Amino acid sequence: MYNYNIGEIINALSIEFVAIYLRKSRDDKSEEDVLANHRLELVELAQKYNLKYVIYEEIGTSDSIEFRPELKKLLREVKNGVYDAVLVIHPDRLGRGDWADVGEIRKAFKASNTVVITPQKVLDYNDENQELANDMDALMAKHEYRLIKGRLKAGKIRGAKRGRWTNGVPPFPYFYDRNTKSLVVDEAKLPIYRMMVEEYLNGTSLKDIAVKVNKMGIKTNRGKYWSEVKVERVIFSEIHLGRIIYGKTSGSGHKNKPAKPLEIKDRDEWIIVENCHTAIKTLEEHSRMLAIKNAKQKIPKRARNGVYALSGLIKCSKCGYSMRMNYKKTVTKGLKCYVVKCQKTDPFGNQCGHPGIDADILLEAIENELLLYLNEIKSFENPQPSNQYKLDDLLAEKRKELKNAEDGLNRIYK
Repeated sequence: MYNYNIGEIINALSIEFVAIYLRKSRDDKSEEDVLANHRLELVELAQKYNLKYVIYEEIGTSDSIEFRPELKKLLREVKNGVYDAVLVIHPDRLGRGDWADVGEIRKAFKASNTVVITPQKVLDYNDENQELANDMDALMAKHEYRLIKGRLKAGKIRGAKRGRWTNGVPPFPYFYDRNTKSLVVDEAKLPIYRMMVEEYLNGTSLKDIAVKVNKMGIKTNRGKYWSEVKVERVIFSEIHLGRIIYGKTSGSGHKNKPAKPLEIKDRDEWIIVENCHTAIKTLEEHSRMLAIKNAKQKIPKRARNGVYALSGLIKCSKCGYSMRMNYKKTVTKGLKCYVVKCQKTDPFGNQCGHPGIDADILLEAIENELLLYLNEIKSFENPQPSNQYKLDDLLAEKRKELKNAEDGLNRIYK
């Protein structure tokens, strides 16, 4: 880092156009206040030295570049030499994830000779004299990050054991009271929740309940439309029995970044605290709903036996939803299998209704396509002698594809 006046460095490096990068980290308690304070400080710094600036701002807990769109956009601009410098409140706001991310960030700044400016110092990743200090900063940032994660988890466990809410956005119809650190019932939303419970107990489907609430103009606590899954989660949640529950799962099973697989723990490993806030359903209601749910979850005989050859493979060309198959007995054709018209509905109950088809017609079309494909593969079995050496590897590959295709065709006719 440069140890002399920042203004002198800005003049010496002819810095005129900068980017301001703002990011709320997981340990910031009030993201709006933190971002506002950081923005004010960095904007004042830019204005003090008459620098033109563009602001990049994001809120998130991921330290991976992959899940920080504003940082990805900034790094692209840095690589292209758009900015003379990047202003941040602290270097770890750019990255304190794994070393691969740290390396990618440094590479972008090195390639374009772009420096990093904080209110205390200026970092030049092309300055060999700064390398050791930069490495130590990155190492300490990673160490601090691990400590923060550990403290955060320990704090959540302590809070849960004291009956406090530590799980993010509260379930409908509760809201979080920052003073008591507990859940409070939103009296305006309570009748909606009670309606959901009573409708389900009276035999209304989750789908119909979701449609009804959406038509009333009521959204979830995240501002989303209701769906069957969202209704189910809310009415079956034990939080509404007045309990605080923590530690039901471990890992995240994230699909796009390294993560431990999602694992549901045994109930005796959960942290369960009773009488933490106002209960809005009774234990008797909860038990009755579970009984109704379990009765509806019996697997149909045909589904157990895997009767439908194309089950789970047919998608609606209009909305992309999976289409169901069903048997229907008619006087003229006897027992026939059909692809049922699309049952997908929007949040207000409007059905897609894309028409179905006779399964025999669909299977015939699939068979014809497979036969064409098989003939195409078989045509490679008798190559011209002059091309023999070139086609040996391709022939072996096509024979393997042929066997896979034949196996698929056999499965259809089972």
